[in-house]
Amino acid sequence: MTAFAPLLGLLEEVPDHRRAEGKVYQLAHVLLFSILAIVSGGNSYRSIVTFIEMHRPRLNEVFGLTWRRAPAHTAIRYILQGLDSDAVEAAFRGHAKLLQAA
Repeated sequence: MTAFAPLLGLLEEVPDHRRAEGKVYQLAHVLLFSILAIVSGGNSYRSIVTFIEMHRPRLNEVFGLTWRRAPAHTAIRYILQGLDSDAVEAAFRGHAKLLQAA
């Protein structure tokens, strides 16, 4: 279990708008890694991909993934642009409540 488990659990509740064939990368992990990339100074879809690719071996190890490469920047854009903003807000509010309780 990682320190990100509570946030990852909340991100798993965000509905995935992609068809079953398009779900090569798990939505919750893409969202978490995008958040980490942005917090680390990333400001574009390509910077998110660069972050994931640079840290992919460690991310695979920590989160039990088998990603052989990072998603393409177009895949990141498609995933993020199709998100339900209310569901993402609910996940962040839930995480804030967990932090406040701690």
